[in-house]
Amino acid sequence: EELKRMIGKTIWLNRSSLGVYKHIISDDVSSFNLYEKVKITSIKTYYNGDGDGLWLGIEGENGKKGQLIYYEDKSYYTENPLKEEWGEELIEIIKKEQIRLGMTKEQVMVSWGDTVWDMSKSVSLLGSTEIWEYRRDSNSKDYVTFHNNKVISIDQY
Repeated sequence: EELKRMIGKTIWLNRSSLGVYKHIISDDVSSFNLYEKVKITSIKTYYNGDGDGLWLGIEGENGKKGQLIYYEDKSYYTENPLKEEWGEELIEIIKKEQIRLGMTKEQVMVSWGDTVWDMSKSVSLLGSTEIWEYRRDSNSKDYVTFHNNKVISIDQY
């Protein structure tokens, strides 16, 4: 019921139609990009042999149509995650799924996702420090250190 109220609403994609996992299927040969603004046009149940799934019918601003697999609230944003005040340069870095020194926790989560493998936190007179561990693929570990909400170190192994 709650999803039915989303029909006609604008969302921003948290996935792309490129890559190994097909979370978005285009109705033609075009592709959908990460953070692309689309409108929900329908909700469909899909049976793939393993179980039922929900797919959202979507339409891009240029008229292209497709289907987005629904994963709770992980498939899309309900407001534009790329804030204008971040500036064009930083937005382009985030669109490439990269991070840099000086970014905030929110900016890192938009770029790399909110699925942090492990996190540690310490608080001192100098402020708070957090270390987030990301495992974006099976062969890498990325550690992002924040001090007072800003990235101060990026270690990739």
